[in-house]
Amino acid sequence: MTPQRRDRNLGRVRRMTSVIAGMSLAATGLFAGLAASKAKGTASAPAATTTAAARTTTQQQTTTAEQQQQQVPSVAVVTPSQQAPVASSGGS
Repeated sequence: MTPQRRDRNLGRVRRMTSVIAGMSLAATGLFAGLAASKAKGTASAPAATTTAAARTTTQQQTTTAEQQQQQVPSVAVVTPSQQAPVASSGGS
């Protein structure tokens, strides 16, 4: 193979590589744009209304939480026991 032919082949490979890279970049941008446009309409939150029953439930939950915080949890003390060291043979 002559140096000129080698240079032509390298140029051809370089062009093909750049075309493939450009197409993949364009496809990535296209799919990212489509995903972004689809996601815009899905983020909606319902309006919250507060009723007397909901306020009563919230007050009861707050009272229950305060009662639980006032209780002192019991603490168990764990002492490790001495065990013999594990010996390995170093092989199988």
